[in-house]
Amino acid sequence: MPGSFEPMPLVMRQPTAPVPSEILGTAQAHLIEMARAVARTDPTSQFWASLRESGISFEVSGWNFRFSLEAGKFVLVDARPLFARPAS
Repeated sequence: MPGSFEPMPLVMRQPTAPVPSEILGTAQAHLIEMARAVARTDPTSQFWASLRESGISFEVSGWNFRFSLEAGKFVLVDARPLFARPAS
């Protein structure tokens, strides 16, 4: 919950099967760290409205992860490689 010091829960709505497990683990660790940091933000701050509107995205080892903020949870809404992967 915004304003508390507990990190917000993570929900992986988007399938993550194509994401290599080590990259997914790193992305989850980054998001947990971000969730802990933003939990200290004043619940009346405009930051929360902005986060609900635009979400948050970041890159890890050639993959882009996009999360939305829904009912006090970070929800994975997209996970895709930044570049087309070569055919094997």
